[in-house]
Amino acid sequence: LACVTYQLLSGKHPFQRKKATIAKYQKLSPNPINGLNKKQNQALFRALAFERNDRTLTASQFLAELFQEKKRESAGAESRATKIEIEQRRQAELALQQAEEKIRLLEQAEEKRRLLEIEKPKAAAEEQKQFVQWEDDDEIEPKPGLVIRDNYRLEEKLGEGSLGVLKGIPLNEFIKSHKNGISLIEAKPIIKDMAEALAYAHQEGIAHLDFKPANVFYEPDTKTAKVIDFGITRPLKQSERDETRIDPGSLGALIDAYASNEMLLNLDPDPRDDIYALACVTYELLSGKHPFNRKKATTAEYEKLTPTPIKGLTKKQNKALLHALAFQRKKRTLTARQFLDELFQEKKWVNALVVAWAKYRATKIEQRRQQAEEEKKGKLFKFEIITVKAWGIILKRTPKKARYQSEDLGKGITLEMVYIPEGSFLMGSPKTEKYRNRNEGPQHQVTLEPFYMGKYPVTQAQYEAVMGKNPSYFKSWFKGKNRPVEQVSWHDAVEFCKRLSEMTGRTYRLPSETQWEYAARAGTTTPFYCGETITSKLANNGWNHKKTTDVGSFPPNAFGLYDMLGNVWEWCADSWHDNYEGAPSDSSVWEGEDPYRLLRGGSWITYPGYCRCANRYYGTSGSQLHYLGFRLVVFGAAWT
Repeated sequence: LACVTYQLLSGKHPFQRKKATIAKYQKLSPNPINGLNKKQNQALFRALAFERNDRTLTASQFLAELFQEKKRESAGAESRATKIEIEQRRQAELALQQAEEKIRLLEQAEEKRRLLEIEKPKAAAEEQKQFVQWEDDDEIEPKPGLVIRDNYRLEEKLGEGSLGVLKGIPLNEFIKSHKNGISLIEAKPIIKDMAEALAYAHQEGIAHLDFKPANVFYEPDTKTAKVIDFGITRPLKQSERDETRIDPGSLGALIDAYASNEMLLNLDPDPRDDIYALACVTYELLSGKHPFNRKKATTAEYEKLTPTPIKGLTKKQNKALLHALAFQRKKRTLTARQFLDELFQEKKWVNALVVAWAKYRATKIEQRRQQAEEEKKGKLFKFEIITVKAWGIILKRTPKKARYQSEDLGKGITLEMVYIPEGSFLMGSPKTEKYRNRNEGPQHQVTLEPFYMGKYPVTQAQYEAVMGKNPSYFKSWFKGKNRPVEQVSWHDAVEFCKRLSEMTGRTYRLPSETQWEYAARAGTTTPFYCGETITSKLANNGWNHKKTTDVGSFPPNAFGLYDMLGNVWEWCADSWHDNYEGAPSDSSVWEGEDPYRLLRGGSWITYPGYCRCANRYYGTSGSQLHYLGFRLVVFGAAWT
């Protein structure tokens, strides 16, 4: 401070820019500064003393001695002063004021350049404040609880960090408690935190230059480390080369055992100086010993010392340490991140294996999740669908799977409801389709949410279990309660849904027309779900069987639904409309003023053209004929 002050007031260095050791040897003395009184020059000379014991103790004392004011002279003495003396005094006071302001600005600038400032620890209200004095002794270490500028967290620009209290212990104490070192796995978070702190400082153009175990705080609970005490930090780039010179021997803070050759030789700072220190600390952390027995890098290089490989590290990991411990800067690891990459490198096949395993695990987890979602939809059943050519010749057989839920109606009678997935389809038929009617257009897109639909038309046994009667025409002629119930009106079907809903707690109803056609097509666009035509071997239609047949006697469609075409006409919930003008684009029931209700699917007495997926028919809601039956739907959320 005295050197800078002298240079500020005189424009010259007090010892012609020579080192203090050389100036002392040559017995140089600074010239008194014109404009300062004798005591003020003496204040400067005292602060410039070569011996520490002879030097001004504190900065405050330096200010007090430099800016002391003479006692007010008597009026008679002042009257005898010449005008020249008064003017000289005025100019000197003005110069001192300007110098004081410049020193103040210099102190502020110096403060901003410091990355770390150790202050008084924040003590509890009941405890007295303690003053921690830093001494030039390696054994005097930072104590936990010191208030510091937390630049390791790097939340703001350098020198403007937030204040915080450190928790944990200095790393040198941790190393002393682990005489044989710790494993690389245990050390990894510590090494990573140290390296990343230095990497950021280097990125900001700053070198630490005093990196050592005592300047790292480790918190065992969180396994985190913080780099502190950037006390002799210097910018990596300087405008004036000679202004960056620092004699390491004159800095008590610097520990030779962690200083690189270049630092000891007083060369310009470089990130690789910190890399050398980082490697020393890392080696000590892993082995419990300094790589060169705490000898200076210059001495270790002269004696050709080589660190002993650390047990537990691979050949490449030991090589990474040796790379960072190179005595010559040009042979040393370039950056802190490179040091991390080399030390913790893994074989490519290991990385690939880890990635492959992670993908495999993620795939398996997703598969299990999807399987669980599928199982919620119901039990799995398998079936086979048939696709035919135009003349009814079987083109192929395709195995399929679907899921269903079962409703117990009592006395061994069950109702199976098949899960129908969500989707979209083009409803209606194209104008070119054979047997097409005008009421099947215009074609329009419909999107539906998932729902459940009866695997079969409601059987006589199921109807009797819920309603207590069987109105079917074919019950007296044939023994077959597994045949679809018929001779039921639309009102009868609605009443059945109401009673079944009360029995089960689930809302059963007749399908809407959009639900019925979507379910019947099962993803196909041909007139029939089995292809371009249908035969007596694929459905009960055209008087071929002269009566209803047991449900499930013919192949199902791709959703696993049986008898969607033929056997009995199936009531839908919708009113009849002459075409699809204004039809809903979802699964909604389309109500209207027409008293007729919709019928779909054809029956045992109708010809193939009436059994097409797009074919529409109608009947009065009170009709009870021996070819009219129905099928049920329930919303998808009923079981899932």
